[in-house]
Amino acid sequence: MDPRSSQYAYYLVPGADQSTAADLAARTPIAILANTPAIQAIHDPGSGLTAANFFGEGTVSTISADTPCSVLLRDVDGTPHLTVAEPTRAAETVTVSVSPCGSPHPSPSPCTSVTPTGPATHRL
Repeated sequence: MDPRSSQYAYYLVPGADQSTAADLAARTPIAILANTPAIQAIHDPGSGLTAANFFGEGTVSTISADTPCSVLLRDVDGTPHLTVAEPTRAAETVTVSVSPCGSPHPSPSPCTSVTPTGPATHRL
């Protein structure tokens, strides 16, 4: 199999045998939001987690980013928790916009607030 220029998805389940991995895949409703060269993203409704890797500027679901980065968005009791990483540390700034109400809003939206928690760090 040559996956180059193809689409595929898989779970990483350290320590699981084939039976355990197959069972997990059959009962876990992970939604693949994007699986393109520009964005790879999933949503796990069971945990409320959305995870996205942006390889450039883009938008998936309610998350937009202006530069390559990794984003985790988790709903905890109705409050969005956002984590952003820019592993190359090449970007001077990273702008991530989130519309947790389910539709895009100009930033700042009535659905979000940003609280500075340190230099170049913000918590949503």
